[in-house]
Amino acid sequence: MLLTFQPFQLDEADTLVLLRMADLLIRPVVEATFLVQVFGLTQGEARVVASIFTGHDIAGSAAALHLGQETVRSHLKAAMGKMGVSSQGKLNAVLLIAQTTVNPGFP
Repeated sequence: MLLTFQPFQLDEADTLVLLRMADLLIRPVVEATFLVQVFGLTQGEARVVASIFTGHDIAGSAAALHLGQETVRSHLKAAMGKMGVSSQGKLNAVLLIAQTTVNPGFP
């Protein structure tokens, strides 16, 4: 088990602390179709975000998706802009919150 805390500023007045408990043997999963429907991402952006969310870094995502690293970076940057986040930590937090809101049994 891994327990992580991640504070981040929502706006000038509000700070959110994300507490995540994870079984290190189970990787989180988010479906690309969910990302397309909820956040308006393209299929390519959604596949990259889903790969990053499972724990891959840029190189790992590129290898898994058979894309160049610059393509992965470009898709990730575009997706983060559409999702209104400025870091991968915030990206993960938004995905966890969205998944939990839409599917209370997640993970």
